[in-house]
Amino acid sequence: MNLKVLKWLAIVLPLLFLAAVDRLRYVFFQGQFYSPAALAFLFAILALAVFLFSHGVFGLINRLQGRVMAQNRHLGVLNTIAAGSAESSGLEPLLNTSLEQVLDVLRADAGLICTVDLEEGEHSAICYRGLSAELVGGIQRVKLGQDPIA
Repeated sequence: MNLKVLKWLAIVLPLLFLAAVDRLRYVFFQGQFYSPAALAFLFAILALAVFLFSHGVFGLINRLQGRVMAQNRHLGVLNTIAAGSAESSGLEPLLNTSLEQVLDVLRADAGLICTVDLEEGEHSAICYRGLSAELVGGIQRVKLGQDPIA
């Protein structure tokens, strides 16, 4: 949601609500504007409205903040991978760094990167974390039609 719209909603909606409550108070308590019953009714409605409105606004802010933080984590990973590609002299260090960063963002325990040889129709695991060597060895040079991992 656009922050300008949120700002105007946070200003206009409470004002409209106060005007509506004041109109209801006048209709239901005609001429008894300052009676204890009218003031108690008004206070109860206003307290409930403030709670619900604040809860809704802060819930929206928390969701937006969570989305921004997730995007920042993803951008941080891409930045780390880009910095690693600029610094590394080979493919293997870059893939190791990339895999570690992606697993960290995804909060995954294991992962692997495979190359696919389309001419031979097979894939090979070239980088892995959290998997046993036996498992990775079992998928080396596997034909794509037999047991696709990638």
